[in-house]
Amino acid sequence: MEAEGIEPTHAGHDRACPRAHSEKGTGYFLSRPPQSSPFVQLEGVPLDIEVRLSKTHGFGVFALRDFKPGEVVIAWNTSVRLSHEQAEYVADAEKVYLHPYDAHSYVLVQPPERYVNHSCAHNTEVIDFCDIAVRQISIGEEILSNYETDGAGLSFMCNCGSLHCRGAIGAKKTSEISP
Repeated sequence: MEAEGIEPTHAGHDRACPRAHSEKGTGYFLSRPPQSSPFVQLEGVPLDIEVRLSKTHGFGVFALRDFKPGEVVIAWNTSVRLSHEQAEYVADAEKVYLHPYDAHSYVLVQPPERYVNHSCAHNTEVIDFCDIAVRQISIGEEILSNYETDGAGLSFMCNCGSLHCRGAIGAKKTSEISP
């Protein structure tokens, strides 16, 4: 049974990621949710990931089971789409969660995918609004993506701590990045 008005993270997608329809989808659990969190654990949806405090940055998404390369880790909820005009009115703190959907609109990234942190040593990549494992992900490991290739167009100084950290993400020069 699903919570009233709440759908599993794999439901309601207009643009489905590879294998999203052949799998049950990804359930998630927020341990220590942010204040005023509207999230609930859905009965019957497996706990594959959870959102909790991260050493990388703020909150992060963590694997509650092993994932194989090529497996869908998170199928994004793309139901909250905004026109470019509507996006201008989004609070500044939320603008980092705007992701281009098509030439005319953005997706306002929803939990749990909004808590996937960046790393230059990422273990997922975004393909058709899904985080897909690019290598084996072990239980307890943080789910990390490469913001430079996910299509969001963000620019920032990376602080991931990876041996192969690129420093500046999404910018040709560090002077282009605002602090």
